[in-house]
Amino acid sequence: MESLIEWVGWLVSLVLLFLGARAWLKRFFKPYVPSPERVRLIITNKIKVKSPRPNNRFRIVLCWLENDDGGRNTKTVAEAFSGIGGIELVRSYRIVAASGAADNWRPDMRKDTRKILDKWKADLAIVGLVKESRKVLSLWFIPREGDGTLPRGDKPYVLKDVSLQEDFHEDLRAQVAIEALRVVAPLADTKVRDRVLRKELLDAIKKLKALLIGHTITKRERRAALSLAYGNALATLGERESGTEHLEQAVYAFTEALEGHTRERGPLEWAMVQNNLGSALAILGERESGTERLEQAVHAFTE
Repeated sequence: MESLIEWVGWLVSLVLLFLGARAWLKRFFKPYVPSPERVRLIITNKIKVKSPRPNNRFRIVLCWLENDDGGRNTKTVAEAFSGIGGIELVRSYRIVAASGAADNWRPDMRKDTRKILDKWKADLAIVGLVKESRKVLSLWFIPREGDGTLPRGDKPYVLKDVSLQEDFHEDLRAQVAIEALRVVAPLADTKVRDRVLRKELLDAIKKLKALLIGHTITKRERRAALSLAYGNALATLGERESGTEHLEQAVYAFTEALEGHTRERGPLEWAMVQNNLGSALAILGERESGTERLEQAVHAFTE
């Protein structure tokens, strides 16, 4: 009987030792073993023929998001561009390290991303980081030409309080698509590309307006973020036109966004809206007689 108990003890010890070693090995090798989805992308990236950059669409390469082990978050972000005919999305297995660039733009990130842009002959690369239990997503938009990731400076585009698998709603997808269109706007250097950009911006504006009017987005911060995206789309379109209608609508949208992004509750978001508001007012001031718009722009920038 004692020998049986001893044998069972040894067996349990061996099982526990095996399970412990298995868990340790899994944790140790996890960063070095790609997921099946990433292996598939590695293979398709290697065999896919690199066609010339299209002149009737914008090619965007989405890199594998850092800290996205299974790739579900990367796939979800890619869905933000589904149905946008003016964008050709390429998914890359490459990960561009973003963990050290949560607030500041890193030269090595830019260098790595430029290599990916050259490889795919793309207009824009999107790299990103999933953090804080998958509730915060930071994205960097790096264009083929020019510096920075967004017109407002070298800062990531941050989506907060979201679960990318369960809560990546239509408004959040629209925000990501709008930011991509904003960054590629300066690359619309031909009549064909200009028409493509204009069409996609008008479609985005229509979709965002429906979301805002429909009152399907009730959370104050989410509505403010959507109003900001709406204003950004209008301002990007208005900057490329000679009239003032879309810029005037952008000013109204930014003003609406300020009601949700208050200085006390979100100083960085509030400052960003003020900056975009000031830019729209400054352009209006250049196109209109008098100094009222310019004075308003100075006030927004001062704030």
